[in-house]
Amino acid sequence: MEPIKSKGLFFLPENKTTKIPGILTFSNQDGVILELLGTFTIVPGYHHIILGLTSEGKPVSLYRNEAIEFNFGSGFTVATYKSRYLFIGINFDTQRDLRFRTLGCRFNDLNEWLYIENLISHKHNKDQNETIIKFKSPISKSINLNKDLVLILGQSYNERGERFPMKITIQETSLIKVLYKKRVPLDQLLATLKKFQNLLTFVSQKQVYPYDISIDFRIKNDRKIHSASLYFQIPNYQESIKKSPKNYEFLFSPSLIPQKIDSLIHKWFEQGDALGLVITEFCGQFYNPKMYQEDKFLSMTACLESFHREFRVKKDISNIDRYKSLFEEGRSAFNWLLKIQSKNKFCEELKDYRNDLTHNNPEKVLRTKNIHKLYQLTEYSKVIVVTAILRELGLTNLEIKHIFKKNMIFRKL
Repeated sequence: MEPIKSKGLFFLPENKTTKIPGILTFSNQDGVILELLGTFTIVPGYHHIILGLTSEGKPVSLYRNEAIEFNFGSGFTVATYKSRYLFIGINFDTQRDLRFRTLGCRFNDLNEWLYIENLISHKHNKDQNETIIKFKSPISKSINLNKDLVLILGQSYNERGERFPMKITIQETSLIKVLYKKRVPLDQLLATLKKFQNLLTFVSQKQVYPYDISIDFRIKNDRKIHSASLYFQIPNYQESIKKSPKNYEFLFSPSLIPQKIDSLIHKWFEQGDALGLVITEFCGQFYNPKMYQEDKFLSMTACLESFHREFRVKKDISNIDRYKSLFEEGRSAFNWLLKIQSKNKFCEELKDYRNDLTHNNPEKVLRTKNIHKLYQLTEYSKVIVVTAILRELGLTNLEIKHIFKKNMIFRKL
């Protein structure tokens, strides 16, 4: 999401005649900030909706706004609000208006994930002294996630860049669309978007962020479909994520397993609630660059324990039995890569490191435990977690083994 800084007049839906000048800013690090040269109430507080009109003539709506600072000056008050969401292109009157059917979004790694080879071909005709370039866009894919929800992949457009001497630039930009049969609350749309973001994080094993989010809507007594841009803060945003992975660096992709991709995505959303805690814990490591190695290790063991508790045995059993169970069922998928000779010894090490880091003095653990061994156990546990999740999504051990051999994610173990 690109930074914004705009001047404008701002007002409340219930009092549109009182307009207060202010400056609206947005950045991925700080979120949406509104600085007013005045105040809506004597003591600034919380407002569900604040409306505005920018100096560029664009209507804006700020949703879930809380006063974070105010100062009494000579005759007027300066107030600063932090907003959860910013819509550019529409004014809402009530929270009931924040119900939509369609959301479109681009992600920083979506192009590479959807990429299919041989989209561009060229041929030079010497007799005519001309070069013919053919560009084929990826085919759009619609996946019915349930009777009320459709996910559309590959909706994209082409941009032909400026012509330079002997050079033409063509850009393909992919997006996804979340399409509900009926209007649903904004939070539900964003929850669906988050599930897809988690999917991209899982398959890329790196930070993935949304940008250029748009909401389609209709105005009363107007059949035309309008669109508004949506902005919100991205925690722990890192500029370094702009370097995108190659297609073979994804765990799986539409080009790697074209026959299975629809069922995998469908199962991901179908199992979304059950996988929720495991996926949140698993993906969290990629969004915290300052996470200590011992915390990464505990995060992976927590994933193993949570997954086994949710999908295998809900009653209380020992953690080491959970580790052994997941190891044994996925052994043929990953152990050609990890080459663990003793399941029992490996799981005992997981248990010992996990218990020491959880219950003992961390400084003592660092003095007595091998940090290189801790790193190895973390990465090996990650492979076992990935295998367990892929099995739950419907892949066999043989198919998972084929995936591990085709991609580059775990080659450095």
